[in-house]
Amino acid sequence: MMTPRLNEIWVYLAASPLVGLTATLLAYVFAFRIYERSRFSPLANPVMIAVALLVTVLTVTGTPYKTYFDGAQFVHFLLGPATVALAVPLYLQLPKLRTHVFPLLVGWWQVRWWRWYRPSALHGCSAHRAKPCCRSRPSR
Repeated sequence: MMTPRLNEIWVYLAASPLVGLTATLLAYVFAFRIYERSRFSPLANPVMIAVALLVTVLTVTGTPYKTYFDGAQFVHFLLGPATVALAVPLYLQLPKLRTHVFPLLVGWWQVRWWRWYRPSALHGCSAHRAKPCCRSRPSR
């Protein structure tokens, strides 16, 4: 439960469209510090931690997602150009990617195997161990 003074500050900040952007950036900075302290362990992925932190804050404060997104849409808008900008260095590394095609395909296969076959063992669908579980496949 928030204290009355903190609640007043939150109401003021929530009225500003920049609260979503500020919350997103602060959550990521905090998550990246955790990532650094874990010596860059993939289990401490800063994006995953930031999303979990934001979901927790929005839930605890009762802030609707639409209110949050009104301020965070700037980040959403920049994701498109950032994705395209990542394509340029990837294209420059194409010769190196071609020399590592086998490990890339093995990694791709492992991800597909885990996604389609392994979840059946995790949620108790013992009748479907040899084939994909009906509940583990996304609807098409």
